Amino acid sequence: MHRWPFFAFLAAASLSSACGGAPAPRPLPVTQASEELVLPRRTSHEGHAYARLVLRFIGIEHAPARELVRDMLVTHGLVDQATVDRDGLVILGWYMDHGRIEARVTNEVTADRAADRVTVTFRVHEGEIFRVRALDVYEALDGKRAPALGWVPKLRPGDIFRRMELITSLDAVRTTYHDLGYAYADVVPKIVTDSAAHQVSIEVPVARGPLTFIERVRIAGHHATSEATIRGELLFKEGDRYSDKALLDSKQRLLDTEWFESIALSMTDGSAVGKVVISVEVTERPASKLPKVAGRATPTIAHPRADGS
Repeated sequence: MHRWPFFAFLAAASLSSACGGAPAPRPLPVTQASEELVLPRRTSHEGHAYARLVLRFIGIEHAPARELVRDMLVTHGLVDQATVDRDGLVILGWYMDHGRIEARVTNEVTADRAADRVTVTFRVHEGEIFRVRALDVYEALDGKRAPALGWVPKLRPGDIFRRMELITSLDAVRTTYHDLGYAYADVVPKIVTDSAAHQVSIEVPVARGPLTFIERVRIAGHHATSEATIRGELLFKEGDRYSDKALLDSKQRLLDTEWFESIALSMTDGSAVGKVVISVEVTERPASKLPKVAGRATPTIAHPRADGS
């Protein structure tokens, strides 16, 4: 058996693309099944332009190559190692979402100026399908285990392991605690794989952390818009209990005014445990793009303000 903290588990698997091969729990058989896609599109590689991009997949029997290609960055016209490595993770992610958690992916880029093409080759070790043996998501309260708040299982014992189903379920748990004011809630799975039985055991001990309050709200990036106007659209203020929902809803309210191209919210530690600073970074729209009312640019407020006006 092999025990992995969740993010180390994913990172180790990811290294198979980024670094040419991660240590696997056991050697995996390689099939020579292959598929090659020729895309007639102009592609740049190491400063030279090529008329065709060739994507070659070696060792795939169960993944749909054409489906994978839709999410690949190399098809956007630039082939460099960082992009190819990222696309290797796309392939790896597909396998982990279909139970093949021991899959590995390596890549190679070759260019042929005479043939006017660049070829990206992905070699895949698919591995076997793993199923969930056990899944326990809990919080330790007063020395006793209690069900984690917000936990709605999408994976159950006997199911094929699917990475994204686990991630989305745990995101819901994390959001539940955040909305109750526990901004630092720890929701990190521990995964144990049994390669011989092709099974996965998952344990998620949730730790709430300190109850968190907003110490300061920092507004930045505004020039034509007053800070008071921006604050009037926020559903949180100094002294409030932290809430993910309040931040996300506030971001949408600001976007709904049509005064801003983008809104970025971030959280940093405050002056003490249980205190945070929320930064609101706005990018204002040019005056020519502002909504027009009665012949002049004015904001369009789609919701009541926080003070009810």
